[in-house]
Amino acid sequence: MINPMDVRLIWDDIRPGVEEIHRNLPWKDWRPEDVYASCLALETVVFVPEGAHPSDQFVVARITKCPRTSEKTMFFWLAFNSTGDADLAGKMHEGLEEAAIKSGCSAVEFITAHDKIVNHGKRFGYDKVMHHVRKDLPQLG
Repeated sequence: MINPMDVRLIWDDIRPGVEEIHRNLPWKDWRPEDVYASCLALETVVFVPEGAHPSDQFVVARITKCPRTSEKTMFFWLAFNSTGDADLAGKMHEGLEEAAIKSGCSAVEFITAHDKIVNHGKRFGYDKVMHHVRKDLPQLG
């Protein structure tokens, strides 16, 4: 089971994890402060597994809506796990999928640069795998 949390109550706990994720990402299209602001604006939600401490495990998710089809998708923006629990996704996926269904979503998605996470996702039925491919270019001058 997972619980949506009020970011104002847990920001000090999750901020180090958010900053660690940001440091390790190959792309920098957001700042850690954007997570807090997005949650306050009710654009995203922080989920924490029941019985877990927010500083150890959390997922930040948002719902996107396709302007052409109106299809709603829950997008897992950030996921953090400092406990070494290799089955965090297994513990959370049912609750996250249930939250997505209750929100009217027809799919759940995530983007990752790690093959290990893609393979883990396949284990839980993520069968439409697309890779976000990127090449950094040298800068002029």
